[in-house]
Amino acid sequence: MKKLIHTLVLLLCSAVAFAQFPAPYCGPITFSSGIEPITLVNFAGINNASPAIKGIGPHQNFIAITGAVTAGQSYPITLKGNTDGAFTNSFSVFIDWNKNNVFTDLGETFYIGDIFGSTGTDTIKLLGSINVPGYATSGTTRMRVMKIYNNEDPNFLPTPCNTNGATYGQVEEYSLTVTSIAQCLSGVHFPSSVLSTLNCNGGINIVSTLSQTGQYFDAIVTQGKDYVISSSINTDYITVSSNNGSTATFAGTSPLVWNSNVSDTVRFYLHNNINCGIDTIKRTTFIACGTDCLNGALFPVQTYTPAVCDSVTQNLISASASSGQYCNVQVQKGSKYTFSTSVNTDFITLSLNGNTAIIKGASPLYWESDTTGVVRFYVNSNQYCATDTIVRSKYISCYNLEVPGCFSNLIPADGDTLYVSVGSYQIGFDWPTTGGPIDVIDFYVGLTPMISFYSTSFSPFQLLTLSFDPSDIGQLYYWWLVPSNAAGASTCTPVVHSFKVLASPAVGVDVTKSEQYQVYPNPATNAIHFTNTEGLAELKILNTLGQLILLKRMKESESTVDISELAAGVYQLQLLNKNGKTQTMKIVKQ
Repeated sequence: MKKLIHTLVLLLCSAVAFAQFPAPYCGPITFSSGIEPITLVNFAGINNASPAIKGIGPHQNFIAITGAVTAGQSYPITLKGNTDGAFTNSFSVFIDWNKNNVFTDLGETFYIGDIFGSTGTDTIKLLGSINVPGYATSGTTRMRVMKIYNNEDPNFLPTPCNTNGATYGQVEEYSLTVTSIAQCLSGVHFPSSVLSTLNCNGGINIVSTLSQTGQYFDAIVTQGKDYVISSSINTDYITVSSNNGSTATFAGTSPLVWNSNVSDTVRFYLHNNINCGIDTIKRTTFIACGTDCLNGALFPVQTYTPAVCDSVTQNLISASASSGQYCNVQVQKGSKYTFSTSVNTDFITLSLNGNTAIIKGASPLYWESDTTGVVRFYVNSNQYCATDTIVRSKYISCYNLEVPGCFSNLIPADGDTLYVSVGSYQIGFDWPTTGGPIDVIDFYVGLTPMISFYSTSFSPFQLLTLSFDPSDIGQLYYWWLVPSNAAGASTCTPVVHSFKVLASPAVGVDVTKSEQYQVYPNPATNAIHFTNTEGLAELKILNTLGQLILLKRMKESESTVDISELAAGVYQLQLLNKNGKTQTMKIVKQ
């Protein structure tokens, strides 16, 4: 009895302890379908590796692990996780900069990116960066890292309280100590002119070759654009003020990467350290507005097609590539790709035509292709199109969609007779029980098996019908269906069926009274039933125009047919037995 009481006390204590976490923030976050762990968070002094075992704790408490950041500076982040197979997972980081106990304020959400097909312990990792806003409040605050299965939807991203209902994933909580931005906002205005014609084409604008610390310059910027402010002395400290020097909004060492939060004239102050120091050395200052990195020489010249697509193998494109180059890569629609280089800080841009980017990001870059063709794979040493002299290797890994299996139970069945007088017949089939998803179905008709004179493609949820004219009477046709995935791939060897076209059903083959089937209820709402099904082979339902609405092969064990999808109205029901005799009656669908 004491043992039971002791166990109960332990459970109560555990429950009380967990109730305090992650309060006062929303949570604990749960995942209804499965827990797929985050295995590494490396950011601002936090370097926490955790188990890759699925199912351990949906919401992990690591708030005792603390990182340190300074307002107005940018910090790299590295993330890893277990995706539980060939699936895409999305990472986001949420930081409560103003310490108001929520993660929903502007500037507190950072979508870092996606990983694909990782065990959590392999070499697959996600690289990103987080800019600490200049207004971040000093002291210790909360940081939340969330990874979710994104259901193949690029817009399905982690939300701080999982309001979108992600069913697979994990959450980890950490602490951050924030140091307020150094207010280095003193200096002489030099040069005195305002830079007003900055083009966001990646070009570098020289501010002055005679700049000194203890000076500032003005430039007109656009909200949402990325800017790089730099000095020829890369240890210089740059402070940004968007309110005429009253307060600092962003700061850091050269080169300073800043995403503008205003469309206005902004001041950029220059000092030689974070303590607002000055010296007498002349230096050159620069400013650039970023753009898609789509410049460079083609190397290698040959278009590369991945040799192995197993989501693991890194196919080597070139071992002697450089930044500022691009190569052409053959891709397939629906397949998933990872583009990377041997320099893990490289920036990668993909383009179809070299004019606009379709996706860009730090190496490795993950992408699911929505096209079949050739893409350009650009490499730069950072997101502002910089180049260097380092020789690097370029890789691509990929995962092709599983091809679908074949259809079964095709309608019209093999050897069926179809009639011109009936009008149209709807194609029917049972879905494959093996293989991957179906993107398109190809329909073929021919006078000999597997040699078609007519073909068409239709979507999996599109209805397809057959209709005939008098010229088809007496003709024997063969037909088959081939399913393909989004990449256009199929290894299905289709089943070929034949049917013969006649003018109209033969006269005088109605069933006798003793052979008739009893159908009830009539009128019916959702289904019709039979008193017996002995010898019943086929059921047809036609509308008042004589068009075939439903065709069903009957099994003797089937005594019910679902008609819930039929519109309300009067229909003709035709029942065919194994002896080729038919019974016709009217039924009413309510």
